[in-house]
Amino acid sequence: MSSDPTLKTAFRASPRSLHPTYTGGPVAITRDGKYIITTLGDEQEELLVSEVDGGRGLARIKGDGTPLTAIALSYHTYPPTLITAHQSLSVRYYPLDIPELTSDQASGSSSNKVFKLSNATSPATLKNGKLKLPFLSYNRQLTKNQTHQSPIISLSVSPPLPTSSHSIDDNGNETENTLFATGSADGVVKVWDTKGGFVTHVFKGHGGGVSAVGWRFLEPLLSGTLSADLNGRENGNGYMNLNVRSQTAGSDQEGKIMQLITGSVDARVRIFNLLDPAHRSSSSGGGKPEYILEGHVSVVRGISINETFDHSDEQEEEKGRWMVTAGRDRVVLLWDFGSRLGSPEEANNGGKSKSKKNKGSVTSAPRTVQTTLTNETIESVGFVDPRSLSVAETNSQRRGLVAFTGGEKGTVRIWDVLRGKEVGKMDGPGGRGGDDEDEEEEEEDDEDAEERGIREVLYSRESKRIVSVHHDQNIIFTSLETKRITRQIIGFNDEIIDSVYLSHLQTDRTDSHIALATNSSLIRVYDVETMDARLIPGHADIVLCLDVSADGRWLVSGSKDNTVRVWAKDAASGWRCIAIAEGHAESIGAVAMARKTSLHQGKFMFSASQDKTVKMWDLSVLSTDPAEYPREPVKLKSLMTMKIHEKDINGLDVSPNDGYLVSGSQDKSIKVFSIEFTESKRKSGAASNEGGFSGASGAIRLVGTCQGHRRGVWAVKFSPTDKVIASCGGDKVARIWSLDDFTCVKTLEGHTNSVLRVDFMTQGRQLVSTGSDGLVKIWNLRDEECVRTLDGHVDKVWTLAISQDQRTIMSGGADSILNLWEDCTAEVAQEEIKKREDEVAIEQNYSSYLALNDYKRAIQLALAMAQPRRLLNLFEKVHNSRPRPTDDLTKGDKAADFTSLTGLAAVDEVLRILSPKDLVRLLKYVRDWNSRVHTSVAAQRVLGAILRGRKGEELRECFEKARRFLGKASADEEDEPEDEEAAVALETQKKRKPTRAEEELISLQDWLDGIVPYTERHLQRLDRALVDTFMLDYVLGEMDGGILDGIDEIDEGELDGKDGMEGLLDAMMNELEPDGSASVDGMEIE
Repeated sequence: MSSDPTLKTAFRASPRSLHPTYTGGPVAITRDGKYIITTLGDEQEELLVSEVDGGRGLARIKGDGTPLTAIALSYHTYPPTLITAHQSLSVRYYPLDIPELTSDQASGSSSNKVFKLSNATSPATLKNGKLKLPFLSYNRQLTKNQTHQSPIISLSVSPPLPTSSHSIDDNGNETENTLFATGSADGVVKVWDTKGGFVTHVFKGHGGGVSAVGWRFLEPLLSGTLSADLNGRENGNGYMNLNVRSQTAGSDQEGKIMQLITGSVDARVRIFNLLDPAHRSSSSGGGKPEYILEGHVSVVRGISINETFDHSDEQEEEKGRWMVTAGRDRVVLLWDFGSRLGSPEEANNGGKSKSKKNKGSVTSAPRTVQTTLTNETIESVGFVDPRSLSVAETNSQRRGLVAFTGGEKGTVRIWDVLRGKEVGKMDGPGGRGGDDEDEEEEEEDDEDAEERGIREVLYSRESKRIVSVHHDQNIIFTSLETKRITRQIIGFNDEIIDSVYLSHLQTDRTDSHIALATNSSLIRVYDVETMDARLIPGHADIVLCLDVSADGRWLVSGSKDNTVRVWAKDAASGWRCIAIAEGHAESIGAVAMARKTSLHQGKFMFSASQDKTVKMWDLSVLSTDPAEYPREPVKLKSLMTMKIHEKDINGLDVSPNDGYLVSGSQDKSIKVFSIEFTESKRKSGAASNEGGFSGASGAIRLVGTCQGHRRGVWAVKFSPTDKVIASCGGDKVARIWSLDDFTCVKTLEGHTNSVLRVDFMTQGRQLVSTGSDGLVKIWNLRDEECVRTLDGHVDKVWTLAISQDQRTIMSGGADSILNLWEDCTAEVAQEEIKKREDEVAIEQNYSSYLALNDYKRAIQLALAMAQPRRLLNLFEKVHNSRPRPTDDLTKGDKAADFTSLTGLAAVDEVLRILSPKDLVRLLKYVRDWNSRVHTSVAAQRVLGAILRGRKGEELRECFEKARRFLGKASADEEDEPEDEEAAVALETQKKRKPTRAEEELISLQDWLDGIVPYTERHLQRLDRALVDTFMLDYVLGEMDGGILDGIDEIDEGELDGKDGMEGLLDAMMNELEPDGSASVDGMEIE
């Protein structure tokens, strides 16, 4: 007989928990495509740095509190620097100085460096069960007085400057010399030296906002060495000049090209020559463009210049010759700058010049050589390396004239721009796409495509991936080689309404995926290990509920479109719909599948609707063999329909033996039904997709009603082991009901708002509940005790699911957070055992030190344990053991001990050499001891020993060092409030329990303010005691021959009616001098 399972009492949030990672705004990726920077916050005012494939957050950037309008990565430093533009008109430099971000030193050049994260540790840490990321700080800020007068809407970093393109930083890392350009909404473009942070050019005259920026930098074809002199010399307008000079005699500068290309709202493309002094900013009007290109009729959204994809002579000649531009006028234009060895008219000769005229320079404007119609507004365009594509797609490979576009339809397309033909299509957000996508299906999705339209497209040449950023906060990584999605990041899930664990394994019921229903018609499916996401389209309206078959391989969903769909894992196309159930008149609010494992895993299922009815559906017509899944979804047959409640039905569940159905409703009632089902029988020789089945039958019969909730019931659940059901509702309680007499046997109270979900755990011995208060609670059912409360949400927790191995609790809420709470009961128990063992060992060591009179180590250990009472007792014991005046002070160190303030010279030495942190901690204890009369003497002895061994300046330095140390520890321990808690952050800061480091954090002034008043009070008390001792001396001196001699002659009658002492004092006063004074041994006492 197996032993009872261990009750679970401790959980920690897993690093795999899902938090919002992108809420709209600009996005950037590193060159190697391994790290991504996304914008966060209600107004896109923060940034998140995270891994692409692992999904781990690495760091956060707070920004300046205003929305981010543009970002770009610059490799003029190592690690790279993120340049950000804010709506406040400021520009900031954020070095990506993450400790785990290291370089592959084997790389030859900075452009090929691979930035990778160590697998050993992560900068993300768990604090109090929550994930905490470090914040990056900026090292340079360009204020609005330096930047623009209107918001910056375009920001681009240039390629390395021609010829002299690299430098070495202080750490020996190779970096790049680059520029960056900012374009504002008022049509002004400024070019900046990235490293120096000063303006080199200003260009005005755009007919509206600058919507796109590109660069055309080319090195001379002939030998020669040129360098950019960015020495910061100012021109007459206060801007810095960009001067180019030859460093080698005979260098040919004619072949060097440095051009800035801009697109604007006026549909024109402008080309500025950065090397021509005539086009440099020399007046308030700004520099003039070298060429103005017309061809678009709407906003220009993308500019790209072709690069060199190999180092052949032919490729070098083609580099920088071609440019593509695209915009919202639904066309892509290909421009020819002309061969660097010939004229533009030689475009059709492959760039091979018939003559050598015009060598080294372009003297005429680029011309349009191809116009490609895209049938969608374009938001991004760029050349790609054609070697990453299949052979069929490389007709223009020799020239590298293959480009991508992304636009309103949400699909990235690949074009042969020289021929103007589409040659490929990437998978879309729903996993569909490719060359074989049906145009008819595409038309059907036009309405949803607008919502999932592309905001921008990024190209990672090293990883051979296209990154598309969509308006619905989804980021998709697609392989150029396969055109399939390799990674999908869902930046914001909105409200998470329901969730279940799935398994696509044939032989093992191991959780492999997570399915989520959110405020969307798309179902989100995540891989459990990598949290790679996929979107499953199919429903026409918001999906409200989910359930899973007994083996985890079938997913069922109910939607506001009044339909129920059954999904299965298909190796070729992902999760796809294999069956549809139609018949309800209103939204589907709950679904439940059969629980009993058999040959036919999902024999039947139930669905409940806002029409107050429940329907039973026959699933036995579906085969469990993936090879026999139908090509088109099967229309399921309804076996029965019954109205079972008077209000909306919120919850359904089927018993583990498939014998009962339980329902919960807003009418406050819970109803239990018995189930009768006869499955379909396959006719001899008929395949599953041919409909060759005999009829199935099913019915339910009411067997009991549970009444007791004072408000609507939100969820119901059968126990996996006992004949009980659990329910929860709007009355803030969860209840356990007996199936024998349908009475409430247990009531679990603790939530402060509606309880929304319940589920059993640990073989039915524990219950998990979630509520509108944002809490997840774990209950022991035997004693009705809440053993753990998990606080990881800031809004309603709508969904709850428990993994198959019972070690992970999944909770999702209206805050778009999906927390995976991992059981750590065993680890916590081991930590407690280890902690107790350490405490016992420390206690034994402390006792041993005391027994050996090793007070030095005893004091150090007591300080390390932070136990002031024990330390006080130790100082008292040391003082009581000091030598007496009658002892022989010539032996050993007794003479030094006799003069010691603490009672032991060795203790004085310990106090003299204490570290700043320990010294400040001890002085804080001294301050506390000094506030009490019975411990003040010991406090003054210790304080005197410290002040005797240290100077005032040394004490001040100790406080400063301790403050820096403890301040860092406090920052490590403190939890950053979530974005949603910003409104109550100040109040939370006031109420929260201070960390240990904060409790010990104290300044010298604070310490003096606490020690001086009590010390002065103790001094006054001692002065009064001293005066009292003189009075005693006076009285004793007068007993023989003094003023007290006359007291014997006092008539006893004078004492009648008075106390003895009062009469005695009156007699003494009569003997005093007329002025009330007396003289004792020559000292006058008043």
